[in-house]
Amino acid sequence: MARKSTTSAGGSTARSAVTAQPRRKRRVRAESTATVNRILDAGLEVLIHHGYSEFTLRRVAQAAHITHGNLAYHFPSKRDLARALIARQVEVYSGKSESMLARQDSATELDVPDLIRWMLSDSVALRTMHIAREFWAMALHDPVIRRAVDDFYDDVMDRVVTVLHEACPAADMRSLREFVTLITVLSEGSGVVFGTRQERTLSHEQFLELSARLARSVIPELTPRPSTRPVRP
Repeated sequence: MARKSTTSAGGSTARSAVTAQPRRKRRVRAESTATVNRILDAGLEVLIHHGYSEFTLRRVAQAAHITHGNLAYHFPSKRDLARALIARQVEVYSGKSESMLARQDSATELDVPDLIRWMLSDSVALRTMHIAREFWAMALHDPVIRRAVDDFYDDVMDRVVTVLHEACPAADMRSLREFVTLITVLSEGSGVVFGTRQERTLSHEQFLELSARLARSVIPELTPRPSTRPVRP
């Protein structure tokens, strides 16, 4: 009987160890994800407040309150960290555009002026402007970062086109791409011209109205249409 009890206890211990392994792996993955997010948050703050010239792994590690070795485990180089920050911004702006269009789910037409106002107003927000200008500065000095920034614009525009097409399936895809390209150029340009000075010969508010009229002429297909999405309660 004692022999059977020992065998049973050993088997139970082995099963417990096997069961515990997935839990430990999930915990390690969760901790790793949390560390990466903390690094990216700190990296963005360093970039905004200290600029490209002082964007170093050591400074980011200090801001994230982790060791330099821990940061280097996840991002071995400044270039790797910068590319991760750019990839995250793609997700951020894609999420913003989807949320913006989701608010119009129950509308009878796509509010183009409202969409343009949101995109062009966000581009002159202080935080957005800092991020964009620092990414541009980094791209000027590093071909890998330059490609990542170029890909960033392509990815964001492709995702916005997709979301717009879902909201307005009757619109021609080429026209949608022209529309999104135009708005992207206007958005980035407005960040340069109006980012630090919104009152010029043409005010930023007047620029928003002009941009909406211009965009409407590029894609007249964005006219009143029945909603194709279910109305959310």
